[in-house]
Amino acid sequence: MTMARSPSLAKFHRPQEIWLLGSEQPKKFPEFNKSFRRISSSPNPELYKYKSFDGLEIEAALLKPSSYDGKSKLPLIALIHGGPTGAWESSIEAWGQLLAARSYAVFYPNIRGSIGYGEKFIESNRADWGGGDFKDVMAGIDDLANKGVVDLSRLGIGGWSYGGYMSEWAITQTPRFKAAVSGAGMANLISEYGAEQHPSYDEWFWGVPYEKPTGFLNGSPFLHFKNAKNSDTDFAGRCRYR
Repeated sequence: MTMARSPSLAKFHRPQEIWLLGSEQPKKFPEFNKSFRRISSSPNPELYKYKSFDGLEIEAALLKPSSYDGKSKLPLIALIHGGPTGAWESSIEAWGQLLAARSYAVFYPNIRGSIGYGEKFIESNRADWGGGDFKDVMAGIDDLANKGVVDLSRLGIGGWSYGGYMSEWAITQTPRFKAAVSGAGMANLISEYGAEQHPSYDEWFWGVPYEKPTGFLNGSPFLHFKNAKNSDTDFAGRCRYR
């Protein structure tokens, strides 16, 4: 995994910069990421591993606010990467830094299906989106709760693409999340098929919907949307999915 193999954690909180190369030594262009100056301190995440529901080892990172006192329980946002054959890597993730600046802890799990852990690990969520991968997320949250870090009454989840899909899926499977943000998610895997440039990616996971519709359908969040509620909020009618 790229997170753990990095020789330094510096990339986790330093935004990318533009450097100007002329006749003199290279100089950093100071205006490119000036918006980060609003954040008083950009913390580094803690890298660690935990056991999932079936004993599979999952690597993750936890970003805590710089002001964290080490004793109180923090509200937690689980951020899920895209792919699913992607991974969180040793580079700054702006959304998480902004959340940490607002006193949230941010959980970055490289759940089954992520790259960087071998072919078997990549294949472990084939035709099983919302199955073991979702359980990996929940096992990681419970692990943090058992360590006394997380306030389970203040949980959120978010992500983009496959991460958006997992956010949509999460609120149809459990009432534990108080908020969910889905960017370019996939509520209906059947209608999503063929809507992107390379549908062969979907075929590797599921086949094609006109031959094997069951997996596409059962793995689609919209099928379970009636369950999308928690103790405080009913999501039905207030969420929009693609």
